[in-house]
Amino acid sequence: AALRTAAEAEGTGIRVLTGAEWAAAAAPGTSDSTRAGLWLILSMALLCTGIALANTLVTATTDRVRDLAVLRLTGASVPQVLRLVTAEAVAVVTVGAVIGAGVAAVNLAGVWGALALLGV
Repeated sequence: AALRTAAEAEGTGIRVLTGAEWAAAAAPGTSDSTRAGLWLILSMALLCTGIALANTLVTATTDRVRDLAVLRLTGASVPQVLRLVTAEAVAVVTVGAVIGAGVAAVNLAGVWGALALLGV
């Protein structure tokens, strides 16, 4: 407070700010167009991921036509075969999501640590 009074009393045009005031004045704000652009990029990435996942599951299912036919010939009903395929798909998606979240967490921790070293 004394520094602020002394700097402003001299008429030098110096402004003394607290850390919070400086951060609020110096930090760039996020505009609506920037936020919309980030949502657009995120949605495109999720769409491509969904298409790749669906393509992988369709390919895996078409490669297993004989296996599914053997299940039907051994007495499995159509709902049982569909439940089996669904359970396998859910298991693959769950494992992929857990591994993906782990990789993303490691990457984000690295970025967070680097930004902390820079003082951002």
